[in-house]
Amino acid sequence: MAVTTRKSAVDSQATTPRLSSDGLTVPASYVRTLLATVTEQGHDAEALLVAESLTKEELAGATVPTALFGRIYQRAVQVLQDESLGLVSDGRIVRGTFRMMCLVLVTRPELGAIIQRAGEFLDVARGVVVKPDLHVESAVARVGFALTRGVEGRSLEAVLAEQDAVRLRTTLYLWHKLLGWFADRPLPLDEVTFAFPAPANGAAWARLFDCPIRFGAEASALVMPAPMLAWANVRNERALEIFLKSVPFELIRSAHTEPDMSERVLALFGDGVSRPLPSAAVAARQLGVSVSTLRRRLTMEGTSFRTLKDSSRQAAAIRFLAATDLSLADIAELLGYDEPSAFFRAFKRWTDMTPARYRADTRSGETHAGDKRGIIR
Repeated sequence: MAVTTRKSAVDSQATTPRLSSDGLTVPASYVRTLLATVTEQGHDAEALLVAESLTKEELAGATVPTALFGRIYQRAVQVLQDESLGLVSDGRIVRGTFRMMCLVLVTRPELGAIIQRAGEFLDVARGVVVKPDLHVESAVARVGFALTRGVEGRSLEAVLAEQDAVRLRTTLYLWHKLLGWFADRPLPLDEVTFAFPAPANGAAWARLFDCPIRFGAEASALVMPAPMLAWANVRNERALEIFLKSVPFELIRSAHTEPDMSERVLALFGDGVSRPLPSAAVAARQLGVSVSTLRRRLTMEGTSFRTLKDSSRQAAAIRFLAATDLSLADIAELLGYDEPSAFFRAFKRWTDMTPARYRADTRSGETHAGDKRGIIR
């Protein structure tokens, strides 16, 4: 292989971890569809498989790790210079559009304002034909589709009819997960409606959105309680830059299970770095229980508030080591440690290895199913 002074997009290091210890997977068909798009546009899809050491036998299987799909998606975007993959669009969406939109949105104070500003941004973005359209009636909010300002001579119905069902679903899913990320907590939906008949795998869509799905509706939309529009945006630009390095992994890794008290506390903590972790008294108030009830429920689940705080910091540390190129000193600062050495000691206590060793093993493809105390989320 000839030596060059500049790495290609395929050879460059994507920032989503190659393998994930969380056991999350996506259908392998996601990857096959992505590679077919790369091939159709005249690029070497085989090179993406080689870059991730993914065999054709593995590709032909039922599922692949979510993190691996995320890395292949990142590489495909780099090769094609197109962020429209899998989304409703009218041609190529220039790479960097999503980042610039998020930088605009992160300044808005609450979810309702984020939805409105997203529409304003997408009105002037190249290749984008639809934007989120918010309607509030009584206590119900609906986030559906509207045409962007640059679309002329076509109706919304005609534009959406040109898109396949999966693109419509994926676009609504992206908006749903992005709003949840800004709020730093799950965004429960009343239902999701689609203005087309149920596809063959339509029953599985309810698991994807974790709510009832209604096909054959008047319009395709996310339906949620209107008070959620006032939920605060708790993110800042620093948290956003970290998030952007692991898209789409962070948007597709959610688990759909009914949370117990420990899971509710961990969801309240969020990513462990966007804001100071609350005290037990503050957490109990936010969860609508007394401090004694909180502690009793956690004890029944075999854990404690202090252990969960430790777990939150540990999960954040592992995510940063695996999914970003942040220095160890930066990670220590984000986790609230006064000195990097304190972070190193804590991480060694959690995992029996240093942060540098853990990062090296993860990048080389080794996985760690857990740590010696078993509190990795």
